[in-house]
Amino acid sequence: MSRNKIFDFLIVMLVYLAFSCFPFELFIKGSAWIIDVCRIGVQIGLIIFNILYLKYRSCLDIKLNKINLKNLLLLLPCVLVCFSNFLYFAFEPQQFGINFQYEALFYVGLYALVAINEEIIFRLCFYNNVENKRNLKTILIGAGIFGLCHLTGFISNPTDPSLLLIVVYTFAFGILLSICYVSTNSLWFTIILHFIFNSCNDVLYESMSLGINSWFYYILANGIVTAIVGLYLVYLVFGYKILKSKTAEIED
Repeated sequence: MSRNKIFDFLIVMLVYLAFSCFPFELFIKGSAWIIDVCRIGVQIGLIIFNILYLKYRSCLDIKLNKINLKNLLLLLPCVLVCFSNFLYFAFEPQQFGINFQYEALFYVGLYALVAINEEIIFRLCFYNNVENKRNLKTILIGAGIFGLCHLTGFISNPTDPSLLLIVVYTFAFGILLSICYVSTNSLWFTIILHFIFNSCNDVLYESMSLGINSWFYYILANGIVTAIVGLYLVYLVFGYKILKSKTAEIED
């Protein structure tokens, strides 16, 4: 990645982090709905800024490729990951309950905008500016940056160590999103996946959960899902290629 391209990536990333993490609560007292409107407005403003900036810098190329067999194969682990938190109920069934609040609808809309922004920055801007985006090292670096940027939650609330788990979680999810992006070359695919993941594992899960009673079982549940998805992706990356090459040899 050239210096100019690194500069472009850092600009959109730092602007996004600065505005999306702005503490409106410190300046707006007693008006929660105004804070929510400000957050929505900020995300919309950031989308406009990112699109205009990257379009001006000639690295914006949003594609919507046709759905093919490869995309469908990638959907299987994606769906599993999007509901990974729910496996926790298998270990702690008493934590299941209905706790739906109408504020959840606001977060669904907010997460849609967040998914668009983060995919433009961490997938489109990053991978369209590297020479070998299919390289494992590049994918790990991209996922690492994505995970570390979610450290802002812990920085704003260092008394909650569970927020550190989000960094690990988003790093693993970043690997999946990166593989999906470089495999399908479709930003819309990762935007939709990102939105479904946030909506299911956050909004929907919190609406059906009475809390986390055992962090051990919570980590175990997500660890099981991560292991299954990881093995599946290894098969897709290596096993599918081997199978395809053998098929080609037989045809020859």
